[in-house]
Amino acid sequence: MRRKGFALPLIIFFIVVLVILGFVIVKSNILFTSEYSPFYLNIETGNLPQSSLQDQSKTDETANWKTYNDSHLNFQVKYPKDWFIQPALDENSVTILTNYAMPFTGGESNPVADKGKYKVDFAVSTKDKNTSLESYVQDPARLTPDEKLKSKASIFIDGHKAFYIESENQSGDVNASVYVEKEPGTVFIISAGLDYVGFKPTFDQVLETFKFL
Repeated sequence: MRRKGFALPLIIFFIVVLVILGFVIVKSNILFTSEYSPFYLNIETGNLPQSSLQDQSKTDETANWKTYNDSHLNFQVKYPKDWFIQPALDENSVTILTNYAMPFTGGESNPVADKGKYKVDFAVSTKDKNTSLESYVQDPARLTPDEKLKSKASIFIDGHKAFYIESENQSGDVNASVYVEKEPGTVFIISAGLDYVGFKPTFDQVLETFKFL
C-alpha cells in the first residue's frame, strides 16, 4: 500500500512537468515564428522579415550625383548631374549651383517664371566674434524690407551647429538660408532661391552632402 501511495503523487508530478514543458515549447514556437514578434526569424530563409530591412535597403539618391570641390570657399558638395556650377572667382564672391541656364544673371523674383528653376548660393561672410550665431541670424539686416521670418530651426552641417532660416516676402515667395559658423567670426551661408518650395527636398539633400575642406 505504501508503494501505491508513493507512485500516485509521482505520476501526477511527471504529468504536471510534461504539461509545463509542452506549454513552454508552444510559447517559444509562437515567439520565434510570429511575424509580430521582435525575435521573429523566417525559418525557411533564415532571414529577418523584410520590414526589418527596409531602413537598410533605402537607396542613396545622391549616389550618382556629381561632386564639386570649391578651392576659394573651401567646401565640397554633391549636386544632381544635370545641374550646373558657376564657381566663385575668389573668396569674396559667390558660388552658384543651379538647374537654370548658365551663366546665371539673376533678376527680379517671378513665381510663375521661376517655377521649376532652382538655385543654391554658397558664400562666406564675417561677424563680430562676440556675437552669437543665433543673434547674427536674427538681425533684421538679414532680411530685405519686404521679408519676414517664417521659420527657424537649429541643425548641424558637417558637424557644425547651424541655423536653417525660412523667410517669406509680401508676394508669398519663400526662400531659405542656412548659416554655419565654422570658426569664430566667419559665417558660411548657403541660400536657396527661385522655386525653393518646389525643390526643398533636393536642397536638404544638398545640405546633407556638404563638407568643409
